[in-house]
Amino acid sequence: MSLKEKTIHGLSWSLVNNLFTLGIQFIIGVILARLLSPEEFGLIGMTTIFTVIARTFVDSGFSTALIRKKTCTQAEYSTVFFYNFMAGILLYAILFVSAPQISNFFNEPRLINLIRVIGINILILAISQIQRAILIKRIDFKRLTVISAISMLISGGISITLAIRGFGVWSLVSLMLIRSVLESILYWVTSHWKPSIVFDLNAFKELFGFGSKMLLSSLLNAVYQNVYKLVIAKYFSVADLGLYTRASRISDLVGRNVDSIIQSLSFPVMASIGDDALRLRKNYKRLIMSSSLLSFFLSLVMVACARSLVISLLGSKWSASVPYLQLLCLSGMFYPLHSLNLNILKVKGRSDLFLKLEVIKKLLAVPTTIVGIKYGIIPMLYMLILSSIIAFFINTHYSGQLIGYSTFEQIRSITPSFLLSGIVALPVYLVVVIFHLPPLPELLVQISVTVIGAVIVGMHSRYEGVIEIKQVVISQVNRFRR
Repeated sequence: MSLKEKTIHGLSWSLVNNLFTLGIQFIIGVILARLLSPEEFGLIGMTTIFTVIARTFVDSGFSTALIRKKTCTQAEYSTVFFYNFMAGILLYAILFVSAPQISNFFNEPRLINLIRVIGINILILAISQIQRAILIKRIDFKRLTVISAISMLISGGISITLAIRGFGVWSLVSLMLIRSVLESILYWVTSHWKPSIVFDLNAFKELFGFGSKMLLSSLLNAVYQNVYKLVIAKYFSVADLGLYTRASRISDLVGRNVDSIIQSLSFPVMASIGDDALRLRKNYKRLIMSSSLLSFFLSLVMVACARSLVISLLGSKWSASVPYLQLLCLSGMFYPLHSLNLNILKVKGRSDLFLKLEVIKKLLAVPTTIVGIKYGIIPMLYMLILSSIIAFFINTHYSGQLIGYSTFEQIRSITPSFLLSGIVALPVYLVVVIFHLPPLPELLVQISVTVIGAVIVGMHSRYEGVIEIKQVVISQVNRFRR
C-alpha cells in the first residue's frame, strides 16, 4: 500500500472512528443534559481540571516518543509501560490525599468523594497507554473505531440508566470510569502486546530526552485548556461552569475532535517520511488544506446553528450557553492548524522548539484570565479567539522555516477554505434572521441548507482541499461497497 493509500485508508477509519464516537457521545450527552442540571455538569468540570493534568504526567510524552520512533523494541515498550504504571499510582495517591484541600479551595464539599473516585481513571489509563500507542503507530484506526464504539455504547447506556434512577452526578462518573475500563481491556486484547519484566534505563533516558520536553509542553497545554474552567469555578457559580463545560463539549465536536483526527493520523504518517523534505512538504500542504476546510466549515456552521441546536436538543435551561458555544467554536476552528504545525516540530525532532513555543503561547493565557476575572466569561472568550489567532502566526512561522512553507503560503493555502465555509454558513445563519422559526424546525431547515451548500461546493469547487476530502469519502464508500 502506497503512502497516499495508507493515509487515505487511515484517515477514512479515523473519520469513521471520530464521527461514530462523536455521534454516540452527542446522543448520550443530549439525553444526560435533559436528565441532569448544569450544576451537576459543573461538578464534573471541576474534577477534570486536576485529572487531565495528572494524566499528562502519567504519559510524560512517551507515547509521542514511541510513535515517532521508526522501530521500537520490546524492552522500550515495557520500560515505558512500567513507568506509566508507577506514575499512575503516585499521582492517584496525590489526588486522593489532596482532595480535601481542593474541595476547600472551591468551597465545594461534594468534590472530595468525586475526585477520589474519578481519580481511579488515572490508574486505568496508565496500564493501557502503550497498547493504544502501538495501534496508532500501526495507523490501525479500524481497530480503534471498534474499541471506541463498544466502550461508548455500553458506558453510555449504563450512565443514562443511572441518571433516570436519580443518581445525579454519579451517572456522569460512571460514564467516565466504565468507558475507560472497557477501552483498557479491549486495547490489551486487540494490540497483542504484553509487557516483559524489564526496565531498560538507557532506553528510558533516550525516550525521555524527547518525551520530557513533550511532557512540559503537554502540561502547559493541559493547564492552559483548564485555566478558564478554574477561573469560572473559583469566581463564578457551579452552574456557570456547567454551562461553559457543556458549550465546550459541543464545540469540541468540531474543533478538538477534528484536531484529534488530523493529529493522530498526520503525526505517524509524517514521521514515516520525515527525512524526505519534498514529500513531507507536499503531504503537509494537502493535510493543511483539507483539515482547514473541514474545521472552518463545521465551526462556522455550528456558530450559525448554535441557538437552535442548544435549545431544541438540550432544552431551554441551557440557553445561556449559546454565546459560549459560538465563541468557543470560533477559537476552536484553528486547533487542527495548530496541531499540524506543531507536528512538524515533533517530526523534525525539535521538541526543544516545541516546548519554547508552548511557553510563549501559553503566556497569552495571563491577560485572558485577568480579563475573565475582571470583566466576565464573554470578554474572556473574545480574548481566547485573539489568542488562537496569535498562536497560529507563531506556529506557522517556526514550522514554515523547517519545511520551507511560510506563514504567508499557509494563509494563501487555507484562505479558500475559509471563504468556501463562509459561503455555506451565511445562508444557514440567515435562516435565523429571516424566518424566526421555533428552535427544532429552525434546526432542521439549517441542516438542510448546510447539506445543500456542501453538495454544491463539493460538485463545483476545484479547490485542492475539497478534492482531498472527496477522495477520502469516495474511497470509504467504495471500500464499504466491496
